[in-house]
Amino acid sequence: MEPGIEALGRALEGANGADPGIDRAVAAVFGGEAEAGWSGSVERCLELLARVLPGWSWHLGWGPSGVLPYARLRHGGERVTAEGPTVPIALLRAIVRASAGERDPPAEPPPRAAWQRPEAAELSP
Repeated sequence: MEPGIEALGRALEGANGADPGIDRAVAAVFGGEAEAGWSGSVERCLELLARVLPGWSWHLGWGPSGVLPYARLRHGGERVTAEGPTVPIALLRAIVRASAGERDPPAEPPPRAAWQRPEAAELSP
């Protein structure tokens, strides 16, 4: 992992919202103008995503706590998810993770209900 992207990841872990310091770090790693305001703008984050990870799709929602937003990025079978205190921070965390080569583990299907299991069919007359 590049030192700049690693430092940006650490800065984003402590981020609580829009921060010019984070915007400067994003510009240093990915290029662009620090005044773009990525840390406070969903629109700017989506523009950044399209530029640095072309072809990746995105989804936004609420994390398991129901309090923090999350961002999920996908490209084929690859998936990266990150939570944050704000939607832009969650998006930036996910973009940084994906750019650094981090991926979520493969999803496991839920267990089949008892009536769907093969052994249930054996019990039928």
